[in-house]
Amino acid sequence: MKKLKTELHLDGRGIFLNTLYNFNLVIIVGEIIESTDAGFGDVLNRSHEKLVIIDFYHPACAPCVAMEPILEELANEMDIVVARHDVSKEPEIPSRIKITSVPTLVFVRHGKPVEIKVGLIPKETLKEVIKEIEEV
Repeated sequence: MKKLKTELHLDGRGIFLNTLYNFNLVIIVGEIIESTDAGFGDVLNRSHEKLVIIDFYHPACAPCVAMEPILEELANEMDIVVARHDVSKEPEIPSRIKITSVPTLVFVRHGKPVEIKVGLIPKETLKEVIKEIEEV
């Protein structure tokens, strides 16, 4: 926070000192959470409140790494939840729902998958998919 100026005011009650500050306000609309095998039900429950995108990824996967900042930007711009699920540490759910490639994005609304995208997807394409889902 940067101090802009200090003003001195005098009135019948006394002397008042006002200091004005310049600061940046960042409003984060959506959120990013970690998904685990044990907490997967909680992730699905969040989809009753807003759209959840489950990002099944592996930390050594280059497209997965490239996808992360795209999803962070979307979460900051749109009212969504991005749930990141590391398939190397939490393999039970991906195996059970037949995730065979990473990155795989599963779009969940009201507890049910409504769209699945595999691979590195451009941000604008994801925005279009999100808008289409929210229009239904």
